[in-house]
Amino acid sequence: MFNEVLKSFPMIKVTSFMTIRNVIHNAPRGPEPFGEERERISLKVSDDKLKAYMTLYVYDEELKAENRLELVKEILSALTKEGIVYGINTKLRAGPLNSGV
Repeated sequence: MFNEVLKSFPMIKVTSFMTIRNVIHNAPRGPEPFGEERERISLKVSDDKLKAYMTLYVYDEELKAENRLELVKEILSALTKEGIVYGINTKLRAGPLNSGV
């Protein structure tokens, strides 16, 4: 059931499953950190700098076509920030997008 709750928050990266296990098995306990917040848009550039890979950690609602304008602006900003300005596949952004969860 906890896994389903985590899927509702794609921007959370679990860093310690052991902490989660211990807190659940030894409840009640005080708060203990078990993860960290991810960047909404994760970009990885290949070593040869010829390809870039993007993973989105956003709510499913933001991926719908009618809600996508702000997300596309955010994607373009992230690409520009990383110096990626050429060879951007604009057709991909217009098609279906999936969250990285």
